[in-house]
Amino acid sequence: MSPYHESHSLRRAAQHDPDAYAQMLRENRRFTRRLGLAILATLLVLGGGIAFWSACATVPQGEVGFVKGGGPLDGARKKIKGDLVNPGLHITGTWDGMDTYPAYRTVRFQDFDVSVTTLDGKKVQVQGQVGFRFIGEKDPAEAREFATGLGSRKYGGKRPGDGGGEGWTKFLDQLVTPEVNAVFKDQFGRVYCADFEPSCRAIDPRRDIPVSNPERVYSTIAPVVQRQVAQKLGGGYLTDFRVRVRRISLPKEVQTNIDRVTTEQARTQASKQAVKTAAADAESIRIRGRALKANKGLIGLEIAKECKGGDQCTLIVDGTGDGVASAVRAGK
Repeated sequence: MSPYHESHSLRRAAQHDPDAYAQMLRENRRFTRRLGLAILATLLVLGGGIAFWSACATVPQGEVGFVKGGGPLDGARKKIKGDLVNPGLHITGTWDGMDTYPAYRTVRFQDFDVSVTTLDGKKVQVQGQVGFRFIGEKDPAEAREFATGLGSRKYGGKRPGDGGGEGWTKFLDQLVTPEVNAVFKDQFGRVYCADFEPSCRAIDPRRDIPVSNPERVYSTIAPVVQRQVAQKLGGGYLTDFRVRVRRISLPKEVQTNIDRVTTEQARTQASKQAVKTAAADAESIRIRGRALKANKGLIGLEIAKECKGGDQCTLIVDGTGDGVASAVRAGK
């Protein structure tokens, strides 16, 4: 039915039955009020849900966090407020955010690839990782100091606490890695190549070369890295440093020199062994000669022993030295 015909029908109904018309109008008004209330309730529920979720923030496992103001009228907008919070869902202020950082119990690693020159002048390429921990829940006050200071700055357009790891990596690349490389250059320059790389023993200039002990060298470098990084950052925000070397590369000329010296040493060792063998053989002949001289009746037996199968033999007797140094030469 068109609106015109519906309106016309209502007027006719009002003329014939005024009470029914009034009742119909009351029901329409009640329906309109109920519809309005339902719409309002729906909007309130949706708004409340949005407000609730905007006041919640999650800290992932393996991290800790600090609430950061975010409301348009919040006096602490974009500033850290409150204490350190642990992993899980947390209720914050409406529109507030959450900066997250590695938990202390989580070891983080930063790659390094640095060229160093050792005390004996060997240029070495060292690749590996530096492991460390963020102070986090071990010292919440110091962690908050970091969050309000270095953590509030941008590094390559990202903050360390922005989440996702990109800001944290950029922070390490910009402030920590240069200090690590500087310490490596200094500390590896205080030791010999053979102290941490066994192949360098072949060309070590020292008379007494100690056994290579890489872990001892790395363990002495780690605390120096930690002190240098703390000085750079202005606090001990990163701690428990350790050095893990994956690969050590020597220049081609150094490796060639090592191979040459190693080959020469192997030849020398083989020559020494040959001399020792010859000396042992000569001593055996002298002993046998002395035994035969003292027991001349054994000479025939010795010849028979050497000439099995009826071969003709020649006994050679050297009368010098111990008297009888015998050798047997077989012949047809």
